[in-house]
Amino acid sequence: NFPLDLAAVEAPSTLG
Repeated sequence: NFPLDLAAVEAPSTLG
């Protein structure tokens, strides 16, 4: 998965 795109779906904490 792309850390800048799907990360918001899989782990919102990744983006903030």
